[in-house]
Amino acid sequence: MWNNSDKYNFHTAIFWSCSVLAMIALMAVGPILSITPQTNFAMGGLAAYFTVLILFSIQRLRRVHRTLWENQLQLTHEAKALNDHAILSITDREMRLCYVNQKFLDATGYAREDVIGRSPIELYDDGTQDIFLSITEHLQQGEVWTGETRLRCKDGQIMFSQTTVLPRTDEKGRSSGTIAVRTNVTELRRATAAIDTVAALRRLSEPVVLFMPHTLELVYMNKAATDSVAWTGESYVGKSVGDIPLSLDIPLLRRKLDDLLESRSEQVTIRLKHRGATFDASIQLITLQSGDQRYFAIFRDVSSELQMVAARQEFIATVSHELRTPLTAIKGAMGLLLSGATGELAAKSRNFVAIAHRNADRLVLIVNDILDLEKIVAGKMEFSRKICNLSDVLVEARMANQGYAEQYGVTVRLEGTDAPALAELDAERILQVLANLLSNACKFSKLGGEVVVAVAVLPDSIKVSISDSGIGIPAADLSQMFERFQQASNADRPNRGGSGLGLSIVKAIIEKHDGSVSLTSTEGICTTVTFSLPRAVDSTWPQSLQIVAG
Repeated sequence: MWNNSDKYNFHTAIFWSCSVLAMIALMAVGPILSITPQTNFAMGGLAAYFTVLILFSIQRLRRVHRTLWENQLQLTHEAKALNDHAILSITDREMRLCYVNQKFLDATGYAREDVIGRSPIELYDDGTQDIFLSITEHLQQGEVWTGETRLRCKDGQIMFSQTTVLPRTDEKGRSSGTIAVRTNVTELRRATAAIDTVAALRRLSEPVVLFMPHTLELVYMNKAATDSVAWTGESYVGKSVGDIPLSLDIPLLRRKLDDLLESRSEQVTIRLKHRGATFDASIQLITLQSGDQRYFAIFRDVSSELQMVAARQEFIATVSHELRTPLTAIKGAMGLLLSGATGELAAKSRNFVAIAHRNADRLVLIVNDILDLEKIVAGKMEFSRKICNLSDVLVEARMANQGYAEQYGVTVRLEGTDAPALAELDAERILQVLANLLSNACKFSKLGGEVVVAVAVLPDSIKVSISDSGIGIPAADLSQMFERFQQASNADRPNRGGSGLGLSIVKAIIEKHDGSVSLTSTEGICTTVTFSLPRAVDSTWPQSLQIVAG
């Protein structure tokens, strides 16, 4: 390494060497050109100066050229490293993509022709356009933008990336596009989310199990789940659902899971017993961000709930039975009084006894409805289903409820009963449904009104509708009408009667027949209740069906 003194001596040597050489050259040509020695000496010095200046310029140009070459080489290496390890995209003056590197294509799944010429905003995930606007504002001010972006890949998945967007300018300082450098942080986010999810699941007091479709291989069990089967830590790894010491019916489980795989259900529930307790396992099929699927099962101990339900049902049944016997006796006694069996009653006394008799009838109806509903809920009501002609059942129902129609001054008209409508049903229970619906329709219809009972045969079901011409139901009450003890807010209960359980019983019986029931109403005009039953096709059904109404 030269110091300043060395450099000075070197430059001085070059200067005098060039001066000597220039003077020698001039001395050789001086006589020819008639140049005096003084002029010769001056010109030699001047020539030496320019010679040195030229040499120094050449030397400086060589140093600048070498520096430029080294910088260009370094930039080339850095650009290659950046291109190999980062996701790059470049836009032109119109802010449309004009270049993307291979890392961009690999990360997003697009082909080059899919993205070139498009605006980057077209690739951003829905709801993140605000980020793009923020980037644009920074670039317009000549600023660099840095933050997280979300691009939608070709397969619909989201790619999270830490992004830096730099403005590009031309030689005149005008905007000529952008350069975006991205680092894919999707897996990092997924890993963080997975850690958070596992931490949250671990804190749950209810057992949680994640397992694979098809193989049923266990993926995760939280602490509550492993503790419940006396396993420790991650001892579930390498095991399947069938290895869990529970009373699981695996073939039934697979059938239920198939419903989830084929999107026939969003959730399935399996009831099982374990160590004397009853659990409901609610299972859903979840799709991860990666596109992989897992079954998510959460086990809930329903033992206490079942005990409470059983106790309530037993209490209601006991009270109802205890009430029905004395009520029947009271009703019978009052009936005898009204019939004159004990002698003629005074008009005023007869009126009071008649009121008591009607209320006793109402109480007996409520008690019978409560008992029927509890039997259905408890699964104790017997259903004897066989293929019947539902049209015949409707005809019988109209005959059985004719007295009710006459009492309220309405007529009942049948539609569609000329054609057979085959369904697998318990005729007596369907008659009970129709009795509830017809009695409601008759007592809430206007005097002289009409109740229409229509049956329609559809490709897969039989639909029956009962429409009245009554006071209708307020829209605010419609959603509650199938709940227990619910009546419309405009119902005249003292004069119309009813337990508020009729529609609950209708719904329970229809659902036991694998059917459905719905209600529509326009206040002040009419109400229509519609139920559907699965259609049956059987050539062996009896041509005529005789039903004796009970």
